[in-house]
Amino acid sequence: MKGFSNSIANQRGFTLIELLVVLVIISMFSGMIVLSIGDNFSRELRGEAERFQRLVVAATDEAIYTSSQLGVVIDKNSYSLVRLDTVSQSWQPFNTQAFRMHSLPESMKMTWSVDGFTRPGTEDAPQDLSFGDDAVDANNNDDESDGSGLNLTPQLLMLSSGEVSVFSVEFSAADNIANNQIVEVLSDGFSAPSIQSIAVDSLD
Repeated sequence: MKGFSNSIANQRGFTLIELLVVLVIISMFSGMIVLSIGDNFSRELRGEAERFQRLVVAATDEAIYTSSQLGVVIDKNSYSLVRLDTVSQSWQPFNTQAFRMHSLPESMKMTWSVDGFTRPGTEDAPQDLSFGDDAVDANNNDDESDGSGLNLTPQLLMLSSGEVSVFSVEFSAADNIANNQIVEVLSDGFSAPSIQSIAVDSLD
């Protein structure tokens, strides 16, 4: 009889408190996973902004050391470096490993403002600065192309004098991605570009 009682005691189930503790632990881990996913995207946004910042800084140094005029051609999801050919007076792709064209992940997009000129599609855009055969530059002249429909007229300039276009480039989630984080790269034209993070809610 005594052995039977011990068997029943050993087979008892979990108490209510034990079950609650397990549920709390599971909830905590679930919350950590959700936060981690959100933080990862914010880190990716900042990583893309830092990559763009490094490109501008490196291109500025390159323009000074080689006494050349460089520029950055920007689209909503890619950008590339170009160099002004002094003979033909036309912009040519800067095809090196460090300066090759870079495309953003599909979950991100870029918007920009260059010395008061904002990317087309926004309410205060005074003229088209986009890619393609019909694109027009800031002076309303026909854009140069590499023959593949890619516009080679840069929006940002890095001059041999060390001057850089005054610009603001924002990295944010694509329209179909829910994220309120914006990472902005800013330049006043003289000092190195800076980076700042903006919450969309704070702009309302």
